[in-house]
Amino acid sequence: MATSFNPFPQRQYPKSQTEALFGKKSDAKLAQKTRIENPALYESIRKQAVADGLVSERPVPYSAWRMPSERKFSDAEIAARAKYSKAECQELFGKSGQAGGTNNAGNLFKNDPAKYQAMRTAAVSYNLIPESQPAPKIHADKPATEPEGFVLSDAIADKINLPHGTRVTTEQFAKITTILNPVSNADTKE
Repeated sequence: MATSFNPFPQRQYPKSQTEALFGKKSDAKLAQKTRIENPALYESIRKQAVADGLVSERPVPYSAWRMPSERKFSDAEIAARAKYSKAECQELFGKSGQAGGTNNAGNLFKNDPAKYQAMRTAAVSYNLIPESQPAPKIHADKPATEPEGFVLSDAIADKINLPHGTRVTTEQFAKITTILNPVSNADTKE
């Protein structure tokens, strides 16, 4: 079985010709003239010069997929960065700002939501916190109250076939008593 692979390929152009265009003592005018008049010939001689080590490979040109992503700031981010430095944002959103002291993000959110939002925008633009980080939650201190109404007694629940521990409102209890009272009075008259 014969293979077509040749580990020692034949030179297409003599070394003197590649050195004339790309060597140390090359003629730049001749190289330029060849590139303009016969680009295919120039490229094939250049490939041979790369193989001979006279010139290096051309770098891959930048394209959309290779371009470094450039950070673009919104108007709100620029305004927030002008108001608050990176150090201020680190102090508020860093580990020291979350330690439960008076100068932390939760207190600022509760006391001055507009300033908190501006500082949060600046911190996101400084890459201190992720954009998806949720804002702190404010827990309103509400007094503990019993749910409206009360639990029916087991005797009343049994009379009207409700499960024990049923909770009813005062309006519901009033209706139940008006329904049960005529029935109770009729039971006692007999």
